[in-house]
Amino acid sequence: MFFSLNAMNQMELTDRLALVCIPVILLLVAMLMPRKNKVFSVVVRALMIVLLAGVAAFGLVSPLADLIGTTARISFIPVVMLVEALFLLWGLLFPDAYLTQGLYGLICSVPLAAGLLGFIFPTWLSAAAFIDVFYSAESILAIAQYAALVFVPLYLIVSGAYRMRLSSAWHALFGMTFLGSLLLTLVRADLITSPAYDTLSAILPSFENFAFGTDALKDFGILTGAAVVLALLAGLIATVCRRSVCHTGEKFSASETRGALVTRFIGRIFSGIGSLALLVLTPALIDLMGLTGTAATLFCLVPIAFMLLVQLFVEFAAEDTEIKHAQAATANA
Repeated sequence: MFFSLNAMNQMELTDRLALVCIPVILLLVAMLMPRKNKVFSVVVRALMIVLLAGVAAFGLVSPLADLIGTTARISFIPVVMLVEALFLLWGLLFPDAYLTQGLYGLICSVPLAAGLLGFIFPTWLSAAAFIDVFYSAESILAIAQYAALVFVPLYLIVSGAYRMRLSSAWHALFGMTFLGSLLLTLVRADLITSPAYDTLSAILPSFENFAFGTDALKDFGILTGAAVVLALLAGLIATVCRRSVCHTGEKFSASETRGALVTRFIGRIFSGIGSLALLVLTPALIDLMGLTGTAATLFCLVPIAFMLLVQLFVEFAAEDTEIKHAQAATANA
């Protein structure tokens, strides 16, 4: 939900602070919910899947939007909510799968940041005062969408379903690639119009012949680096707290051997930075190769494909290293 009127320029500071209180309340609700009851956790996540899909549908499907007096808009926020719902469904069906923590990490990074920024900088809001928000069905639906982006990751983190650790930095990087590539694909296919895409295009204005401005690249690099560093610090702090307060005794890294650790570290840098660079260069590559129509749309998925293929190779190489290490240790025993 986006509006052309920038509410940040018209809302008073106290009204904006009241709006920021919403994610704070959502955090308190997530903290007060039972954490150790597995049945309760499964039921809550199942309900969140239904609510995510339902709230997204009210923003996307015209008959449902008409029921509450809003206008259906094909925008990126409901699409991200559907992605959250699909990842939650995967986690519900395969809670112990290796991929589950990675998928949870994707929706605990970029969507959480987008939801928080939506409340801190409410450029989507047309109300001049906080109380006016609740007199518009459009505003109420928008708040519900941003609240969903915030609450789902918070619940996963607080409940322990997603364990933040050093690998959270990679999840944040992969989340930027995955959602960015998805955004680019949907815009290229003319399925959505997105202010987020317009903003990114303004940051990197010239895609023709790779003619990027140095300032634009610097800003993009700073944004990416800040996201990774913040996720790394959050994961480090969370791991230290669990080790010192809860006495879990967990390792800072899941790898058991130095070779596997180095393989995963180098591989994740290559797949993360490489896929994000591909995402930035995708429009230029499309223009350079003269791709149009379906071919151009499918090419927008190349960063995701690159990321998945490299990660698959890296995990096989790391596991092979650990197997050989274990075999050598057994032979020397």
